[in-house]
Amino acid sequence: MIKQNIFIINYNSLYEILEEIKENLSFEVIKYENEEDFIRDNFSNLKNSLIIAKPSNKLRINKNLTKKNFLDLSNSPLLLGKLIELINVQLIKLKFGFQSKVIINSYELNLNSKFLWKNDVSLKLTIKIFCLIIY
Repeated sequence: MIKQNIFIINYNSLYEILEEIKENLSFEVIKYENEEDFIRDNFSNLKNSLIIAKPSNKLRINKNLTKKNFLDLSNSPLLLGKLIELINVQLIKLKFGFQSKVIINSYELNLNSKFLWKNDVSLKLTIKIFCLIIY
């Protein structure tokens, strides 16, 4: 099983806390001192990763990132258990969205809604056809 990544930018104390309990966590924690260091490390799988950072427009410019990739901690302070619960819920949402789309040639198949798309044209698949494509 591949662990999802949590990128912590400019939250050193949060990183230290999560680093102490990392054996109990289901995700990998990676720390960056500033946004420039994060941008310099060009990761390929950012769609399935969560970023905890202070609000900034520098990070939002990246086309691989969406609003779902960011966790807002502006309503601090939080209990540690509540924080880990928020992180896990956000990671589950990301994983669900990430795994729901399958690209087959130039077609996009949504595994949740059983729709097949190509160039803004969609087709609702029957269960039999969907299972045949998946097979």
